[in-house]
Amino acid sequence: MYKFSLSPILLFTFLFPVLSLSTETLYTEYQEASPKYFRDKGNTIGICVDIIHAINAGLSGTSELSIEPVNPESPFVPFKRIQENLKEGRIQIFIGLAKTDDREDEFDYIETPLYKVRSTFAIPAGSGFIYRNADSLTNLNIAVLRGSKTAEQMSNLTENLIYANSLDQAVTLLDYGRADLLFYHSLGLGYLIKSRGLSDRLTISGTAYEEYEHYIALNPSVSQDIKEKIEKVLIELINTGTIDRILNKYL
Repeated sequence: MYKFSLSPILLFTFLFPVLSLSTETLYTEYQEASPKYFRDKGNTIGICVDIIHAINAGLSGTSELSIEPVNPESPFVPFKRIQENLKEGRIQIFIGLAKTDDREDEFDYIETPLYKVRSTFAIPAGSGFIYRNADSLTNLNIAVLRGSKTAEQMSNLTENLIYANSLDQAVTLLDYGRADLLFYHSLGLGYLIKSRGLSDRLTISGTAYEEYEHYIALNPSVSQDIKEKIEKVLIELINTGTIDRILNKYL
């Protein structure tokens, strides 16, 4: 009987088609983090999902290049694994990554940022709270999400923390007056306040602990020509207000 076998190289290529760029497809994965990427009524949506669709639409007129999830039926992957896959070239692109020194050593970034993110406070509407420094938090109870980066940041400023097991629980603590403030990033706060219909009772402080930006990150193997095509489309999306409209849809 004839036995069919694949060489190790062919087998690896079959299992990880992301390594082949001949089709001009950049493969990505989704981080399960609303409102960037999440499921709603069986659909995969979010700020970064919509940005991917908008970039693909912009590329379609001038190029066969597109950005696609490795596994469209199950695109969500733990964030640490996404970064490892991007580093190793199993995916070529990720939409919505903050810069750090370590990441800049491992990845290339599209120079133009996607949008700004703030580590900030949700507050009761009309409270007038302004964050200036740690003294601003004196005698205030602050809800934080257990295990989050923002919880760690706040623990360096005050001991008056109330740990919640979910962001939804943290918002409830603030809404019911069991916490004076809720500290988290502006994307998550804005989305949850809006989606729960709490905009008349809760708002986001105009001041922030820190501000940073999210970018498009790529594996260094991606050519300069492809990077320039993506950046050109991104700049057009910003200039036409498309990125702002996407953000306003969720926040």
